[in-house]
Amino acid sequence: MNVSTINKMNEEDLEELFEDEHLILSVKASISTIHFLKSRIIHLEKAIHKALKLKKEYKLLKTAPSIWNTLALTIMLETGPIERFKKVGNYASYCRCV
Repeated sequence: MNVSTINKMNEEDLEELFEDEHLILSVKASISTIHFLKSRIIHLEKAIHKALKLKKEYKLLKTAPSIWNTLALTIMLETGPIERFKKVGNYASYCRCV
């Protein structure tokens, strides 16, 4: 069972799933923490996107499978100007892919 499934459960569902009242309390606290952290992450990502000037390459990065906002932003900021790499192999080496 994953977090999103537990996340959708109400108190009665949790009580049926877990018998120990301390475990139920712990699961509820964990779900509450996850909700809080998710909201903080969204807030921080919005602030970062607002403060940074996104390059056109950022949109291109997001077209690759499994590269979403945060990873695209990280790649963009870590890489810097792509022109500094004379060859594709230089960039692959920089990324520790070779």
